[in-house]
Amino acid sequence: MLEILEVDTNNLHAITEPMKFQNVILPDESFFIDDSGKPFENQFFSGNTVFAQEYLDTIEIARNYARKKFTPLSQKKFYIYHGGSNQIGEQRLAEYFKSKGYAIIQPEKFTLDEQLNIFLNCESFVSTLGSASHNAIFLKDNSEVILIPRWVRYNLNTYQEAINRMHNLQVSYIDATLSLGSPGIEGAYLFIISEQLKKFFGDAWTGFAEEDLVNFLEYQKYCQAHGLPIFDTPKKYYSGVLNEILAQLKQREDLLQKFGIKI
Repeated sequence: MLEILEVDTNNLHAITEPMKFQNVILPDESFFIDDSGKPFENQFFSGNTVFAQEYLDTIEIARNYARKKFTPLSQKKFYIYHGGSNQIGEQRLAEYFKSKGYAIIQPEKFTLDEQLNIFLNCESFVSTLGSASHNAIFLKDNSEVILIPRWVRYNLNTYQEAINRMHNLQVSYIDATLSLGSPGIEGAYLFIISEQLKKFFGDAWTGFAEEDLVNFLEYQKYCQAHGLPIFDTPKKYYSGVLNEILAQLKQREDLLQKFGIKI
């Protein structure tokens, strides 16, 4: 990446022991939260996300590099797979998008050149909201982006909002989660094939499939095993969805016995 950004790596030297310097240069921030004005409030960030022209220029260097090495791909729709152990139900979510013509990719399995080429070919980008979705920063202007929030409080991720503005991305947020426990690195997230997601693609809603019921029970076991409490905010927000999935589970004594869970 440093070479792509036109940094002469011959002038870089690894610091492997304590050293003294006559001068230390600290670059100014070019992407940050500005609290000086009227704050933008949510649960994770406070302030307005600001990105400087220098930041855009840096990203543009990477996109120009990709344009010079551009190789057309027949595939134009991609689901960026996070694959974390705490992302319960994401495999099912990815398979649903695969049925809609999306290729499932894990960027870390590709070289940097291959990744940039995929993003430059991409016309419709899908990801759960978080670090995986930030790859949208390398998309073409005006690309379609579909984001799946991981938790009710992730509906406004200000860093992603800034990335969306950088390239005028056409973004849709679709609620396809039933995460009730603690968010954050230590938390777990549950993804479902929701009524909203099916409506987005024009599919009829007929209730939750067995895979969603199984993933819900897997999520409950994960939260219990890790001592993660149920939070009131998402419980209230998802009350309708929760009641619907619990009603279906009451008819599935076989699943409840298999997972050792009572409702």
